[in-house]
Amino acid sequence: MIMTRVCQLKQSELALGFVNLLSISQRSGAFEPSIEGTRMWNYQKNSEAAGRILQRSLSAASLVLTGLTIVAVAVLPPYPIRYDLDGSWVSFLSLAASRDWQAGSDYVFTYGPLGSWLWPVGVDSTLLWSSLLRAASALCVAVHIWSRSGHFRATVLSVCVIYIAFQPNIDLNGPIFAVSLVAAFSFVERRPLMLFTSVGLLTLWGLVKFSGVVLLGTTIGWCLVLTLACQPGNWREHLANAAVSALAAVAVLGGVYLGYLNHPISAFFEYAGWSTEISRGYTQWMSIGSRHAYLFGFFGAVAIVGLIHLLILLAASPQEAGSRHRGRRLLGAFRAAAPALLCILPILFVAFKQGFVRQDGHEAAAYVVAFIYAAFVTASAPLKDRLIVPASAALSAICLSFTLAIPPQSPGFLRQVAALPESTAWIYRQMVENVGLALPGGLEAMRKAVDRRTERAVDDLHKTASILSGLRSYDIFSHEQGAAWANVAGYRPRPVFQGYSAYTAALQDLNAAHTGTVPDAVLVGMAALDGRFPNLEDGSALGQIMLNYCPTDAAGSRVLFRRQTGGLGENAIDEWDWRAQRLDAAGGRLELPSGVVFGTVDIELSFWGRLLAAAYRLPPLKVQLELRDGERRVARLIPTGQEFPAILSPLLTSAGEVMALAVGSPSMPAGNRQIEAISLIAGDYILSLLDRVTVAYASPPESSISGACDAPVVHSSPWGTVPVALSRGVLGTARGVDAHPKRALAVRIDGADYLKASLRLREVKFARPRSDGVEVQIRYVQDGTPRSLLSHRVATSQLDKKGRLVVFEGPIDLGDGYLILETDDVNRSWDWYVWDEIVVR
Repeated sequence: MIMTRVCQLKQSELALGFVNLLSISQRSGAFEPSIEGTRMWNYQKNSEAAGRILQRSLSAASLVLTGLTIVAVAVLPPYPIRYDLDGSWVSFLSLAASRDWQAGSDYVFTYGPLGSWLWPVGVDSTLLWSSLLRAASALCVAVHIWSRSGHFRATVLSVCVIYIAFQPNIDLNGPIFAVSLVAAFSFVERRPLMLFTSVGLLTLWGLVKFSGVVLLGTTIGWCLVLTLACQPGNWREHLANAAVSALAAVAVLGGVYLGYLNHPISAFFEYAGWSTEISRGYTQWMSIGSRHAYLFGFFGAVAIVGLIHLLILLAASPQEAGSRHRGRRLLGAFRAAAPALLCILPILFVAFKQGFVRQDGHEAAAYVVAFIYAAFVTASAPLKDRLIVPASAALSAICLSFTLAIPPQSPGFLRQVAALPESTAWIYRQMVENVGLALPGGLEAMRKAVDRRTERAVDDLHKTASILSGLRSYDIFSHEQGAAWANVAGYRPRPVFQGYSAYTAALQDLNAAHTGTVPDAVLVGMAALDGRFPNLEDGSALGQIMLNYCPTDAAGSRVLFRRQTGGLGENAIDEWDWRAQRLDAAGGRLELPSGVVFGTVDIELSFWGRLLAAAYRLPPLKVQLELRDGERRVARLIPTGQEFPAILSPLLTSAGEVMALAVGSPSMPAGNRQIEAISLIAGDYILSLLDRVTVAYASPPESSISGACDAPVVHSSPWGTVPVALSRGVLGTARGVDAHPKRALAVRIDGADYLKASLRLREVKFARPRSDGVEVQIRYVQDGTPRSLLSHRVATSQLDKKGRLVVFEGPIDLGDGYLILETDDVNRSWDWYVWDEIVVR
């Protein structure tokens, strides 16, 4: 009877049954309760209580660790003011926000009205909003992972995903892709709260960077079509989720434009339209390297993760009974799994375009997306944590090392693996710094440090870009837009302020119209990118400079052009004797007349060319330039504006040659060389992608261009150098001067017997594992005659723990002249260094 009662008990009632068993046994006299039995019962009870306490402690520790990771990635250290390639557009976005410029009309770029949130340059409200957006996005990703797995697995995965996806030194698109993946999975899994939250965040990211707009529209649209096709029984719910998502996006847009920016909401469509135009130009004409190994590696990684995801979904899907309908069961299971499996296709496509259409080094964006996808799949995999957790940690380490090794300046994968402990220590240091901001005086200390750094940078700009001082209306014709900090009030940039992004005829005409009418002065410093025909990089705007401006001042490698009265207008240009010829016709060779030649380049793609550009990218379109001095050059051809012509001849590769053309002086440095003929280099494959390539050209009256201006005032520093002033004039110290690509600093001296020059890495912890050194030359120039003092390659291994190295220290015997300190970019690691200290006495 006693055993029958025991067998009837459920497992969850075993403890209560044990007590009843004792009482029943006592009443029946079967046996007396022993002291040992009581002890066992107390031990079991205490063990269960300790287990619950341990479980709660581990859960709390997991939440704290995830929260600290979010804190670590939330606040980005303010970006220093620089006027190199990346520093220029970061600086510009900060200037645009401070001056309330409108994205889509005042400026055109792939970053939107909240672009300054991407990486703020100061400690102000922009940094606050940026931190809140990053923290909310990281929290959204963490909640998504935690909702799919247990605490231990969720902690490891969320920490790894947040660290890699929100790591700014890998790719700035990581948070956008992470939130878009959450939105896609939430839509197909019918989780409305997570869906609407991720849509709101993705809308904000879309106003920071245009890729967010693309991801939002394509992801929600594709998921709606996919779920309606595969789950027609829930069509009302899917339509409702899509409609509410659209309303959430519109509400966020309205709140930002009307409440935060005080701009009309119609400005969003201008921003989206022009950003689409820039993206189309990137796809069609941007030059990139041959990265087939990375490309196939990305496809392979996505295929492996997709296959694992499919197996997990098929194993979890309900199956019909009966062996006679195996094909039907498999088809039904696949149909049920299709939405969750295929919902991320738009995100993978955008990641593929982001990674393999832009310049080398952006492949990391694609691999980060593949890693986040793998982590989301792993979170719900029906495997033991003792297998998943170590594998996820190992995969994270490999992904981190691999993505950091992708950029061309990286020394390689093995060195990144060796530096992995140092790289991952970033999250601890950043967490400590960000937590310190909440302590009394922490934020104020950071503000003071950033303000001091900004003041030093602006002071340096006043020295190296003093030519801009006092100008009431000016533009900068180069990618060094960060120099505008030397005179913020007078800055009137072209809409496509980074001229290298003006790849299409519409963008070139937009810039040319601004240049022809708005600024009173333009600072010209040419440095064509991607091996393109240098005359055509923002060529229509350069044509307007030659027609309406004259050089007045020159400093270093830059020339200031001021607007002249009586410049040539559009009507005068239309009266020139214009001719046109197709380069894609038989022969493909255009002979140009002698003298100055203006022209337009119109490139129309065939159906297959447009299809290839939409799906991937076009191969480079190259021409051979035959110069009258016998030299031949190969360059990439891009379109010019159709309303405003560019200069086709002579070949212009520097601001000095533009100045020489304006003043009619062949004695200026490098001179100006006329182009005799332009020949298209294209096989049958490239020709099949083109509908036509037409060049229209005309020669203006010679007196209206060449020799129309007086010679400018050339500053006394050697040509091509950037003047740097010492603390006491011709003696003293200069600190923290940027070692720019191929930058040559000119230090004026008047007799010196001691020189000390030291370099340092900008950011030691990040830059040390990536940089492989830099070429350094120090020369003394007197009356135009140079004398070498040092020619040396600095290796990263020579630097001390603080990333510093004294490259020259000792006695010198120099008179009146210039010290030239030059860093060369042969090894492509130039961008990690600054001149830490230059001492002359």
